[in-house]
Amino acid sequence: MHTSLEEFLLKKHQALLQAKEESSYPFAGFECGDGWFPIVDELLTAIADYIEHRLKWKPEQYKELQNFRVEQIKEKFGSLRVYTMAANPEIEAYTDMASNISSRTCELCGNPGMIRNEFWLTCKCEECFLRGEANAARLAKVPDRMLALILRKDLQ
Repeated sequence: MHTSLEEFLLKKHQALLQAKEESSYPFAGFECGDGWFPIVDELLTAIADYIEHRLKWKPEQYKELQNFRVEQIKEKFGSLRVYTMAANPEIEAYTDMASNISSRTCELCGNPGMIRNEFWLTCKCEECFLRGEANAARLAKVPDRMLALILRKDLQ
């Protein structure tokens, strides 16, 4: 993810991403493409709201959420993975939903995509997939007019 996007997320969601204790490991970072930025931001916002409301209205019942934090956010097997500490089933449902959405969203540009095999599994839209280095040899064999149709661009 681009540095400016990472900095925005780190600042906005500092409470979820910082270590609560001296012995804890620091946040490992964002290891995914810019296309998933809205998914990550929305996920962290939803988790923060959930924790805030639970601790405000039922602090004794949700005491363990005081130690919640996100340890790492990354791409794995073509979808978003969020590793946390002190999550409960509700938060796990949020992260599962984000993972599911990311598996249908291009990691690079955010357009609708699908999981593809490019030496490893990635989620890309048709255009980003065809522009990838792994597909350079295939693209070289495709005539320009056909490539324009595939990419749904106007022929000039």
